[in-house]
Amino acid sequence: MLRRRKVWGLSLGLACAGYTTWLLLTWLPGYLQTALHMSVLKSGFYTAIPWLVAVVVEFLIPGWLVDHLIRRGQRETVVRKSVLIAGMVVALGIAGAAFTTSVTVALFWITVGTVGITLAYCVSNSLPALIAPEGSVGAVASVMNFVNTMFGLAAPIVTGFLVQATGSFAPAFLVAGVIMPSLIIVGLMAIPYIDANPLGNGYYTYKQRKFAIWTFIFGFIILWVSMIVIGTLIRGPGWMWFWPGTTWDHNRLIFEVNRDLPDIFGIKNALLKNLFGLSVIGVYFVGAWYFIHKLVVSTPLSRKIYARMSLLQYSTMMVFLVIMLALPVKILLRLMFTIKYVWVTPWFNV
Repeated sequence: MLRRRKVWGLSLGLACAGYTTWLLLTWLPGYLQTALHMSVLKSGFYTAIPWLVAVVVEFLIPGWLVDHLIRRGQRETVVRKSVLIAGMVVALGIAGAAFTTSVTVALFWITVGTVGITLAYCVSNSLPALIAPEGSVGAVASVMNFVNTMFGLAAPIVTGFLVQATGSFAPAFLVAGVIMPSLIIVGLMAIPYIDANPLGNGYYTYKQRKFAIWTFIFGFIILWVSMIVIGTLIRGPGWMWFWPGTTWDHNRLIFEVNRDLPDIFGIKNALLKNLFGLSVIGVYFVGAWYFIHKLVVSTPLSRKIYARMSLLQYSTMMVFLVIMLALPVKILLRLMFTIKYVWVTPWFNV
């Protein structure tokens, strides 16, 4: 059983959610008292808010919505894994607490992260019944919870070390923000099980899986490996660009003015900047969605696969692809037009 990749994938996914859960359970009151200067009584009240919201969402989505979709004929595995991946993405919001000193903003992002973690937690614990070999559901669940407990034990220790070493809670929340992307990786492991194309299962065929193969090459080679090469060999001090063979000069100055997109259009009002950036992001998502959809249905084979996909399968695939495409778009905007941010808000920038 320990040789099964599915078991370790589920175990690590649950453990990453468990790390952030135990960070919040053990350190959230101390964070509110130390970093945001709350009293003990007030910090206890504010600590309860994220969990109260998470409980309500837990009843509505993993409780009611999942069962409702399954009763309507959606495949059980697809529904549960789609909710799991959605929870992972939402849980990344906890990193927003590292960039604010406002009680309201910090609590908002912690609540968002807690809701996402709860979604991932609930669905993860239900998956052993779906994928475990007959007669070993309890054993798989035991392995998952053992790994989860080990990560949970590490959370308060690592957080305490980071707070003592840096004097700030920001690194602790950022670590949680790094832990959660590993959940995205685990979520990507679920993609083959959401795939509606039965061809190429157990054997290699480029002709029948061109879309899947080129999507992987784009995501891994271009967006992953190339970024590692650039970050290691080309990006020098001060985020400056140094070509291979160029001497890294720490005193080098580049007189480039990085601008936010709203500033180019002369928008100064904070609210208008927020709305303008949101509109641009919305237009990008619609345009990228349309472009990728045309690629998805570009051949007779892909149209047959599209016809077999459920709404959850299709939506999960499209969200990942639209986000993947956003990375090279952002790089081009920065290098060609010196645009720093597109969407500017008081809490975060995109």
